[in-house]
Amino acid sequence: MHAVGEALAAGDALLHIHVGKERRRDPGVRDVVAQASSRNIPVRFEEPAYFSQFPYKAHQRVVAFGPPFEYASVEEIVHGPRDEPLLVVVLDHITDPHNTGAILRTAEAAGAHGAIIPDRRAAGVNPTVRKAAAGGSAH
Repeated sequence: MHAVGEALAAGDALLHIHVGKERRRDPGVRDVVAQASSRNIPVRFEEPAYFSQFPYKAHQRVVAFGPPFEYASVEEIVHGPRDEPLLVVVLDHITDPHNTGAILRTAEAAGAHGAIIPDRRAAGVNPTVRKAAAGGSAH
């Protein structure tokens, strides 16, 4: 649920959000629903069986769908506008998506301007990375 809230707060382009019906009265879920409504993002309340289709189980029955992650180029990171010295994190051979997400979350907290993730032998930004990053992948 926190990853969805972070995605909403970061302004991620979300297409729709699915929430377990039993969570309708949960204060955290109500906040997510309010944020989604303010951005005209549809929220669907689902039966518990709906969530069995997802390979990761730690979604807390709150799942967001969005377009594929758009990577910035190295040139965009290096030549982008900034008022302080450039800080870039390079992930080399980091294949575990949980580790990638944790590194992205830490990089964002440290003020990094970007992270370089190789095309091969690395965990790209996928749902597991985005959840582990808890919003850090959005920055």
